Amino acid sequence: MIIKKFFLLLLFLPLLFYSQKTIMIEGESAVDINQQSLYSTSNKNSINFNFSPNLPILTDAPIATKNVSLFFELQNNNENDSLFYITSNDDVSEFYLFTKNNNKLLKIGGSGFSHFKTQLSVPGNSNAIVFVLKPHERKKYYLEVPKFDNEIYLPEFYVQSEKEFLIANYKNSQSYFTILSYIFIGIHLCLLFLGLYKLKYQKFRKPLVYFIILNSVYIFYIFFNTENLILENTLFPDVPNIIYEKILGALEPALYYLFFWSYLTFNKKYHYFGVFLKYSGLYWLVYFIVRNVQFEYEWYVKFCNFIKDFATIYDLIITFLVFLYLLKFNSIFYKFARIGVFLLLISALQMSFPFIMGLLGFSETPYVISEFSYIFMGLMIVLDFLLFLYGINLDELQAVKEGQEYKNELLSKELEKQKELEHERERISSDMHDDIGARISAMKLHGEFIKENFSEDPKLKAELDELFKNTEEMTVSMREMIWSLKSQNDFLQNFISFAQQYATGFFAKSKAQIHFKNEIEENQHFNAEIRRNLFLCYKEALNNIYKHSQATEVYIIFSTKNSRLQLEISDNGIGFQPNENNQGNGMYNMKTRMTEISGDFETPKVEKGMLLRFSTPLELV
Repeated sequence: MIIKKFFLLLLFLPLLFYSQKTIMIEGESAVDINQQSLYSTSNKNSINFNFSPNLPILTDAPIATKNVSLFFELQNNNENDSLFYITSNDDVSEFYLFTKNNNKLLKIGGSGFSHFKTQLSVPGNSNAIVFVLKPHERKKYYLEVPKFDNEIYLPEFYVQSEKEFLIANYKNSQSYFTILSYIFIGIHLCLLFLGLYKLKYQKFRKPLVYFIILNSVYIFYIFFNTENLILENTLFPDVPNIIYEKILGALEPALYYLFFWSYLTFNKKYHYFGVFLKYSGLYWLVYFIVRNVQFEYEWYVKFCNFIKDFATIYDLIITFLVFLYLLKFNSIFYKFARIGVFLLLISALQMSFPFIMGLLGFSETPYVISEFSYIFMGLMIVLDFLLFLYGINLDELQAVKEGQEYKNELLSKELEKQKELEHERERISSDMHDDIGARISAMKLHGEFIKENFSEDPKLKAELDELFKNTEEMTVSMREMIWSLKSQNDFLQNFISFAQQYATGFFAKSKAQIHFKNEIEENQHFNAEIRRNLFLCYKEALNNIYKHSQATEVYIIFSTKNSRLQLEISDNGIGFQPNENNQGNGMYNMKTRMTEISGDFETPKVEKGMLLRFSTPLELV
């Protein structure tokens, strides 16, 4: 610390003998100190101060210059102790105020946007240093401005009274830039949540991940930029807040290029462009390094300045290439993505234009990008994000529409197929009734003729009776088959009515009494394949009861449960307990048929008789 102060004393020693005009401070007005000060750099006695205060002064100072100092004298003409502030209307990276006390340099304070936020002379203000002067006291001061980003920027500095400073500081806190910053935070927060909501859309999951990360980066960047988030002395000691801001500032365009890359598709012809776009963000890694690692070599300083000044032009080139590539796509999403990138292209052009003119030598390269450029860029980014989400939404709706159209097309084909099938079923049932029915009737008549004329032979009579029985069974089977083929019977109530008629006729000559119950009111469509298999199971169940149960009471109940048809058949007979390893053919057939139509077949245990429970869907899935 003693050596450092000794070198500072050596630095300012030649200037102690300069005579200069004392700056008188009276009342509440601000006083410009630049034109009433002496100047010095860290490696020569003085420089020409007739430079534009709005431009860097590398042309006036050697490359190895580390800082520029202003030397001035102030006198307080007020009657009371007064607080005064050294401030500037422009943003300054760093500046420090020194005074001389007992022939020793005394540091009063420091400020600037790259200064440690926890060590500011005026807490919460990165553009002011405060000090006290007694009534009519006169003091010499030394204002030092170090190099930042390989440049030294020396704007107009002012001495302000406390009252004027507080008024100006209040106005700055209420500036449109500050208000817009908070608005942008709110917008990006909403966009972040919208992105999280849209993550369910699988097609755009990767770009949505980058979208969410980008919005998070913007939120944190604005928090750092407005000094609402300070990480000094928390994560890493001796790292000022601006380093975190610079990291996020370099990360943002790199992530944006990855965002572009994630929603674009690249065929074999454009494969290398896709690779270039994916890794184009590495430029911003170099950008971050050269802004924070400084060497006193002329070639290195020129390289750093070129990388920094070319950054906005590089961003313009990348955005322009992405826009050109988007012209290849015609889908509704890419149309809106193209509009968004075009807006970003306009922003990149207006931001890079002053740097293009500077590199071409038509004007001075600007020291900083204007607030308007940042606001305009922020607005274009928000619009691009909104267009991106809107494009995803339209793409999703279009996918749903196309899916519905495809389903409608399949349904239309299925209905057409169903109509053809119904027509074929009607034709077959008609042919069976007209042809096979007529033949069975002819066989029956022929048999009756033989029986009437040749009935003397008992053996022949028995054969004819068997023939009549088989003919009658064939007639019943054919009637059932015709019933199953007719499409007008593909309704639930028709099936239940036919099942009741069949059971009544089947047990007409037996001792069993039928109790039939229909708990279903609606007449829903009933798939032909399901009702055919269920009816065959129904017949098999009634046949088992008739042959084996010795029942006198038979109960048949139709109902629905959970959109499925329930059929229960029970009796008061002797029951039937199938062997688990060797089920009867009838039981096995019923179970197999129900499995084919996604149905269930159960035989719950009951105290007396037997209970069969069938459950089927009304339509095949």
